[in-house]
Amino acid sequence: ALTHMAVLRRPKLLEDDRMIAAAQGRLPITWETAARPQWRVDLDAPFELQADTVATSPFWTALAESFGFNLTGPAAQAHLNGTLRHPLGELHLGADRLAFDAGRLGFPLPVVEKLPVVVHAERGLLTFDELSANLDGQPVHASMRLPMTEASWRQLIGDWHGFDWQKAEGRIDLAESNLAPFARYAPDYLATQGKLEAHVSFNQGSLTGSLKLREAATRPIEPLGIVQEINADIALNDRTLEIRSFAGKLGGQPVTLEGSVELPPGSAGPRYALMLKGKSIPLVRRAGALVRSDFDLQATTDAAGVTRLTGAVNVTDCLL
Repeated sequence: ALTHMAVLRRPKLLEDDRMIAAAQGRLPITWETAARPQWRVDLDAPFELQADTVATSPFWTALAESFGFNLTGPAAQAHLNGTLRHPLGELHLGADRLAFDAGRLGFPLPVVEKLPVVVHAERGLLTFDELSANLDGQPVHASMRLPMTEASWRQLIGDWHGFDWQKAEGRIDLAESNLAPFARYAPDYLATQGKLEAHVSFNQGSLTGSLKLREAATRPIEPLGIVQEINADIALNDRTLEIRSFAGKLGGQPVTLEGSVELPPGSAGPRYALMLKGKSIPLVRRAGALVRSDFDLQATTDAAGVTRLTGAVNVTDCLL
């Protein structure tokens, strides 16, 4: 009897004479002339398969049109081995530039450049070993691990739009970067100056980490004006932002902010527990009038979700 092992020698998948992907490797599929059935699949025999795409593949065009983004210089390479019962995989993805259509999404997202992604897959675990990119020109690095079951693999392959990522754990790091590119996501609050640094870990939906602002500034806040020279250290603890330190200048005078902001799940608004203090702050500044005051204000949100502003404002100077 003759036995033949299935060997792929770089077959190509074509569409309209354009190559979509190519593959090569060895599969544990045998054909025996004297056996019945003649085709057999050995789930425990080793196999190896490597596939890759080209940047001009129509696959990338269809993918970009489907999800509403512009893609430049895409590439993908997959390497599978192990056994069919216990497969192992390594996936390399990359793109020179990825830009999302804000009009289609309804909100803006950063432009992603120089994107390399390395993913390792095994039966019970999906690992993103390398996930880095430039977001609006600022370097970001991340890593992630995601426990997998047979059910979650079926969902990821069959309906990845609705896949539940809550069980993932990992980390995102943004080294000290220019704040200006990110100011467009909060145009009513942030001016295009200063530095931002962020280190955030996530584990099954819970977030921890820190944010740092250096020499930042706000947009004008009526009737107070612009808060400048903002230097802040903020801790992220699950859904709560804890202000470790916050100092800035309002009208050239120092102000401080203490407390926390809770971001509850669902549609509920933020819950505030903040204290704002300042001395000799120019609350009124216009031609022929200048009013300075000391203030000690508290913003608190009650159990019903109503936020109230209380405290004391003492006028120290008044020129009319």
